[in-house]
Amino acid sequence: MDFQTRPFKALGRVALSLALPTSALLLATLTSAALPPRAAQASSLQATIAGGDRHSCAIKAGVLYCWGRNVEGQLGIGDNINRNTPVPVSGLGLGVTAVAAGWDHTCAIKGGALYCWGQNNDGQLGTGDNINRDTPVLVSGMGSGVTAVAAGASHTCAIKGGALYCWGRNNVGQLGGSDLSTDTPVTNMDSGVTAVTAGAYHTCAIKGGALYCWGRNNVGQLGGSNLFANIPVTNMDSGVTAVESDENHTCAIKGGALYCWGANGYGQLGGSDLSTNTPVTNMDSGVTAVATGDDHTCAIKGGALYCWGRNASGQLGGSNLFANIPVTNMGSGVTAVAGGWFHSLGLKSDTCLYAWGGNAQGQLGNGSNTDSNTPVQVGNECGWGTLLRGIMPIVQR
Repeated sequence: MDFQTRPFKALGRVALSLALPTSALLLATLTSAALPPRAAQASSLQATIAGGDRHSCAIKAGVLYCWGRNVEGQLGIGDNINRNTPVPVSGLGLGVTAVAAGWDHTCAIKGGALYCWGQNNDGQLGTGDNINRDTPVLVSGMGSGVTAVAAGASHTCAIKGGALYCWGRNNVGQLGGSDLSTDTPVTNMDSGVTAVTAGAYHTCAIKGGALYCWGRNNVGQLGGSNLFANIPVTNMDSGVTAVESDENHTCAIKGGALYCWGANGYGQLGGSDLSTNTPVTNMDSGVTAVATGDDHTCAIKGGALYCWGRNASGQLGGSNLFANIPVTNMGSGVTAVAGGWFHSLGLKSDTCLYAWGGNAQGQLGNGSNTDSNTPVQVGNECGWGTLLRGIMPIVQR
């Protein structure tokens, strides 16, 4: 349910609201000339969409929108009513650069500060208490310098100044360093961390190109053994550029190849139905992004999106048949992907956002509560995955 959480590179000046009629304004989207190199581009865009348990979030022109289940206030809109179309998160306004969605809580980065909202029974909001919030609140000690965030079932992790901090539930060592839960951030790795992912009950991070994982390991989701660990253990020792995890499996990109390990009862590792605690290659080259959902996986290769694993609600796209080999979902131009519980999301190069799979709580964002095994457009407009570069007058013709 998490994603590669590298921040989206801020471009241009902060936009100023001009006293011009709406028809004379243009929200400028990002151009290829303004984007970072291709690999970094994919990582940056990954941070702009997120799939939670049964809710979804995405950034449009620097504004964060969420939709779907809202029983715990995870949409951040000031109430507990589900929504089946995107609604802007309260109080954040412009300038949001990254979002992460956990089971029933959500976090976002704005101006280097980290805000969280939703369920807080285990202190996963990092506010020093266990009170749920239905609007964003600043995480303790995270008022500046945050560059990435990941949200698990009941814990959260963030990178600040290259150091990794985690907080929330810690019953199986998912915070690292001990088995004590905490409602405020604690340091796990003190320098050089470039990416983090939070599974339901385990965490993985990339440091110096090496992959480290810790927490629950009942099905080998940490890699290398089935022993639980409350301290980081090395899984892959070099060249790792992205990592994703769900409750029972983990996937990483190394040298353009995709490796997965952990539970495989639904074929979510790809290639077979055999579980393994050692990384196995699924796609051997050209992979630029990966996302994991609940027992399913999706990856982008050559601009095309492939998914495999459990498919009871159509979360793989195209049918409701389970698959242990990658099947094509969206044929070209896919720039980012996110996985939720029984749903998935894909962002296209034209900035249109699509979702498919389970939709009982409106997590597909298309105005209905009907499941779909084919991609449906989120909302009525495109422009997703973009930051607000500026507001410019245009000539009316």
